[in-house]
Amino acid sequence: MRARSAQYRVVCLAVLALGVCSTLPAWTAVELVRPEETLLALYVLETQIEMETQVLASLGGFYRDNQDERARFFGRLESLYAALEAVLAEPGEDFDADELRRRDQELERLEKAQALAWDEGRRLRQRMLDAKNRLALLRAKVEELIGSLPSATESMTGYWDVVFVPGGQRGVFFLNHSVAILTGEYSLEGGFRGSVQGTLIDQKVVLHRIDSRLGRVMDLDGTLSADGLSIKGVWRRFDLSDGRQSTGAWSATRRPAAGRSSD
Repeated sequence: MRARSAQYRVVCLAVLALGVCSTLPAWTAVELVRPEETLLALYVLETQIEMETQVLASLGGFYRDNQDERARFFGRLESLYAALEAVLAEPGEDFDADELRRRDQELERLEKAQALAWDEGRRLRQRMLDAKNRLALLRAKVEELIGSLPSATESMTGYWDVVFVPGGQRGVFFLNHSVAILTGEYSLEGGFRGSVQGTLIDQKVVLHRIDSRLGRVMDLDGTLSADGLSIKGVWRRFDLSDGRQSTGAWSATRRPAAGRSSD
């Protein structure tokens, strides 16, 4: 499972508000066929987990404040009880009735405030328990989806950090892998964006880079490593009118956050 456990970590931060309901989204009940669909589901689940964790942390802070408040009420009530009982225990009728009445009224007020604090404590504990239950359900669903992902050598779906030499231009490919077909998008230094199309057959990668403005500008051939975490190969550029290098080497490394850990 650890060999698969990093693939879903392309996922974090966005999408849901703090009012996360206790049930999972309806789409998590359907069968997710393609790895990219599973990654999207994991994205939302991980976002929910992060939000629920933040909610739980906030509730924990409120509950600690509530504990302090209840402790203060307890101390003040204990002191008032002791004072009243001392007055009532004195023999004879020589006591300040107004002071006794005032203390008794203060005692009643504090008892009501303490009851409200106890009610708030119970409410906060229930909300914390609900958040913990939701986190447990979300994490169980994440583990289930992770188990359904193909291994690194079975799928290239995910984010890849790419470097072209000479020149050292860097960028990011996002690839979708279905059977032997590769499709996806890319973003390179210099503001270049577009799509990629190609195939993976017997660890051999062929990609056609299609610029959003210029069309097909480059072909890339490469070999996928045995562990499915890197690609090395050569590129060939079509537009030779500017006198730039027409061929070179390229490499790609699967992002740990979007792929799998190497252990």
